[in-house]
Amino acid sequence: MTLSRSLSRKLLFALGIVVLAACIETPAVVPPPASVRPSGTGPATVGIWLTAAVRADGAMDIIETVKLRSAVDHVSLNLPPVRSALRAPPPSEPSAISLRGVADGRPLVLAPSEVRGAIDLPMYGLVTRLELRYRLTGATVRSKPSRGRRALAVVAPLTASADPTLPTTIRVTGAVLLNAFCPRLAEQLCAVGDPPRLSVRSRISAQKAVVVLQLDLPAPPR
Repeated sequence: MTLSRSLSRKLLFALGIVVLAACIETPAVVPPPASVRPSGTGPATVGIWLTAAVRADGAMDIIETVKLRSAVDHVSLNLPPVRSALRAPPPSEPSAISLRGVADGRPLVLAPSEVRGAIDLPMYGLVTRLELRYRLTGATVRSKPSRGRRALAVVAPLTASADPTLPTTIRVTGAVLLNAFCPRLAEQLCAVGDPPRLSVRSRISAQKAVVVLQLDLPAPPR
């Protein structure tokens, strides 16, 4: 009997998760990105937009843009739940480094500029728009003897707890997306389209927007 495309994806993805614990390769440590310039006051539509640019070493340079329903004077930041999402210990603990922020068009002074656990980020006053830029490390694992640069990565918005109901859209660039799995959704397979033009299902509520990405990492620069 011929398996459906959806079932085939689920089986392949589950197999990748099962063998991870014995097949993890630690990615190389690289310098954090340079400071970024604020890019405006953010969108007019309520929601979270997260773009993850995947690097050859598995780190992800992330832009996370948030439009809240009501003004807040602080936002709690939480790292993606890498261990539970992958069902295996990561090679290192996840962290968001070189963090930069803009709230209602005004740059935030962040000290320290990294997140290694849950933190509370104070604003200058009441704000509804927030943009964060950071490099996410420790959220990607590479498997052996898998082909080439195959890896699994976990991504989720740092700002999800600001409003767990916010519709969240996650976009992946820089790597070939092979599959996407959302462990908090009833329908956990959340890839849309067909390779090589797969994307992640859009407008997932923030509290459920934890996504495991199956990727072919980009080649290292020569």
